[in-house]
Amino acid sequence: MLSGWQPGKALDNSVPGGQIGGDVFENASNVVPSATGRTWFEADVGLSNSMSRSNQPGTRLLYSSDGLLYITTDHYKTATKIGTWK
Repeated sequence: MLSGWQPGKALDNSVPGGQIGGDVFENASNVVPSATGRTWFEADVGLSNSMSRSNQPGTRLLYSSDGLLYITTDHYKTATKIGTWK
């Protein structure tokens, strides 16, 4: 936010070509498997920096601290395992 970007606004307005990602995913609805010690993270897929986040597609990559990879294309209603990264 040091660059002047405000949540909900198009990132390209403040940080041309910039990306934001890697936030912790809380998994409150248990859309992906939970396990003791596992932390989930999320990253946006297919974003346009010229659009506000609320107008973006709902595709997210979900990746866990122990190596699981899932994708959601419907903004966390469902998630499909696509492999592992470890």
